[in-house]
Amino acid sequence: MAMNYWIANLMFFAIVVGASLLMLWFARRFRGNLNETDRIGSVVGVATAVYSVILGMIVVAAWQRFNDAEMLLGNESNALFMISRLAENYPADVRDEINALLLSYGEAVSIVELGEDPKFSPEASDSMRKLYDVHTALAENPQVPGVVVQESIASVLALEQARGQRITLVKNNLPWQFWLLLVIGAVVTVSFVSLFTTERKIVHVPIVVATALVISLTLALLMDLDQPLDPPIRADVVNYGHALEYLRSEVQTTPVP
Repeated sequence: MAMNYWIANLMFFAIVVGASLLMLWFARRFRGNLNETDRIGSVVGVATAVYSVILGMIVVAAWQRFNDAEMLLGNESNALFMISRLAENYPADVRDEINALLLSYGEAVSIVELGEDPKFSPEASDSMRKLYDVHTALAENPQVPGVVVQESIASVLALEQARGQRITLVKNNLPWQFWLLLVIGAVVTVSFVSLFTTERKIVHVPIVVATALVISLTLALLMDLDQPLDPPIRADVVNYGHALEYLRSEVQTTPVP
C-alpha cells in the first residue's frame, strides 16, 4: 500500500509540473507585451500572498487535528490501564472479567477502528456496555469500596469520552468547499506566476515549476493530515498497539490474591 501511495503521489506531481509547464508555454506565447502586465505585478503579489495565508491557516488547523488524534489515542490507552489497575481491588472473578473486557475492547479498536481500513467497531461498543454493566453491579455490592468503584466508573467514562472524541475528530474532514477554494486558488496562483513574472525564460521556468510543486506538495500533505487515522501518514497508532500488548502481558502475570 505504501508503494501505491508513493506512485500515486509521483504521478500527481508529474501531472502538476506538466500542467504548469503547459500553462507557462501558453502564457508566454499569447500574452503579448510584458510591459503591459508588469503594471499589475503588485496585484499578483497580493493575490498570491492571500492564497498563501489561507493555505497556511488550513494546514495549521489540520496539523492541530492530527496532534489531537494522537493525544486522544494516548488518553484512551491511559484509561485502559487505569481501569485495569483499579480492578485489582475487586474479587478475582470480577477483576478477570473486567480485564477480559478491556482486552476485547482494545483489540477491537486496534484491529477495526485503527486498522488499514478504519471503521466503526460494534465489538468495541459491546465491550464498553458490558464494562458499564459490571461496574453498575459493583456499585450495588456493599463489600466493594465505594470510592474505588467511583474512580473506576470515572475511568470508564474517560475511556468512552476519548473514543467518542476520536471518532468525531476523524469524521470532521475538511468540507469540499474548502478543497474547491484551494484548488481554484492554486490554479489562479500558478497562472498569475506564469503571466506576470520575468521575461527571461531561464528564470521564469524554475519559478513556475517551483511554485506549482510547493503548492501541490502542501495540498498532498493537507490531504494526509485531514485523515489522521488513515494510512500511510497517520497518527501514531503503533503506540496504542504497544500499550495493548503491555496491558495483556500485565494482566496475564497479575497474581491472584
